Amino acid sequence: MLVIPVSGVTITLEPDHITSGDQVTITISDLPDDSHFSLDIKATLQVLPAGEFSFETKNLTMPYTLEQGVLTATMQNTQQNILNAKFNDTEVKKIGNSVDGYYSTSESGTISTGIYDFIKLGGIASPDATEVIATLIISGVKKGPDNSVITFDTFGTSNGTVEVKTLVNGDEVLNQVLFLENPVTPATSPTTASPTPTYTYSGGGGGGGGYTSGFIATTTGTPLTETPVTPTPSETTVRAQETQIPIIPAENGELVAETTDNTPSPTSAAANTWVPAFAIMLGIVYVSVRKH
Repeated sequence: MLVIPVSGVTITLEPDHITSGDQVTITISDLPDDSHFSLDIKATLQVLPAGEFSFETKNLTMPYTLEQGVLTATMQNTQQNILNAKFNDTEVKKIGNSVDGYYSTSESGTISTGIYDFIKLGGIASPDATEVIATLIISGVKKGPDNSVITFDTFGTSNGTVEVKTLVNGDEVLNQVLFLENPVTPATSPTTASPTPTYTYSGGGGGGGGYTSGFIATTTGTPLTETPVTPTPSETTVRAQETQIPIIPAENGELVAETTDNTPSPTSAAANTWVPAFAIMLGIVYVSVRKH
């Protein structure tokens, strides 16, 4: 631990050696209101040239409200960059390309007390880079308890170091380097539709919008794409023709169903006539043969 007193303020950090996913705890004592407070987290990660990288803090607990707050992210030795943060039901994503391997973006507004689900810095390294430097700075005028604790879980895609600094009224109170080892690479999972709304900024650095209760951003929608399904060939089924019995009005005004005619068809009537006649003829022939 490294403790540097400034105007009675003491700030300590533990541990000094972390594995990806471990929690970092910053204990702050005697920090008066209206002090300008800054938390700087700088990750130096080993990367492959033109490879993907990511560093994020999860479940970052902010015990103060920081008025006149500024959230700043910078990335060095990169070509493409993403800042992604989520607070409660609000999610912000900023995407931009580097200029000469450098990218910076910031947003101004009130940074509210609470738990930030994640703040993630990532992207693609420069074609000749073997390490990238990703820095996150949260600063503003402190309003809240004098004694508090800031905690966050650290995740990185590669080995490296994480330097944590805190400044009070411009004076450095804490500067400690953590060694980040044995990263846990998250498994790739299928993309699923999420009911959580996504709020997106695009482009390079600079301001352009505040964020209150975490962040404020414009809403964008991502349309869902349906995959057409080709029907499986099957046997052709021919439907039997159905005859509908019409409903006709009776003389008394009631509706009745028309009944089918049970009168035998001409062919059936003829058959019923010649069968007995043929039997009579056979009887006459039989009698005649007996007499002879």
